[in-house]
Amino acid sequence: MSNDYYDNTPGIRKNFIQVNVSEGNVIAFFFAKDVPARTDYLPEMDKLSLDIGLSTLFVSDKGDLWGRTFFSVLKKYDDLLTALAKNRQRQGQKTRSLKYDRLVDNIREFIKNEINRVLNRAVDIRKPAELVVARLDFRSPDLSQRMNRLISMFGRSLVKRKLDSLNASLGITVTEINAAYSSQECSVCGYVAKEIDRRNRSSNANVAAPECMPM
Repeated sequence: MSNDYYDNTPGIRKNFIQVNVSEGNVIAFFFAKDVPARTDYLPEMDKLSLDIGLSTLFVSDKGDLWGRTFFSVLKKYDDLLTALAKNRQRQGQKTRSLKYDRLVDNIREFIKNEINRVLNRAVDIRKPAELVVARLDFRSPDLSQRMNRLISMFGRSLVKRKLDSLNASLGITVTEINAAYSSQECSVCGYVAKEIDRRNRSSNANVAAPECMPM
């Protein structure tokens, strides 16, 4: 099975493969590439701030909405996963099965490809020298506990891995900040409001300080 992200990533394939064996004894093989550091990357802006969420995967302080179908696809996967688990429980069987593990692998593959695709797009469009990323929780009350657990653990590790890759290959500085402050901080001057605007967090936008508001 081909992988668009892997196929379109420049580099030379390494002379080894990674072999993963799931609890259901499903064997998966992964190829890796040596990705060369780019010398042609020229930043066009100093800093790009990103909030991580689910309804939209990444929202920038410039108003960009990247990954707007992320949640809807996850919800469809979640419905399939929940139905499969309930069906096996009704039959008195363990939740885990070959079909269950394959579905989980498909979910992980989707999350990985979408995170890589969206962050690549953000960099290609905005070309920042620095990425400022708010550490947000991937979980959603509209998803099952098992799906929340999967995306919370797997999704966060993938975001970190991709950011590390952008730092290594393009020289982009990556700064992680506490999400509790990202909704208070003005994207223009860095002013931090005394109270969090909850509507602002729900829309993944940054509050502007009073002195920065347009007249």
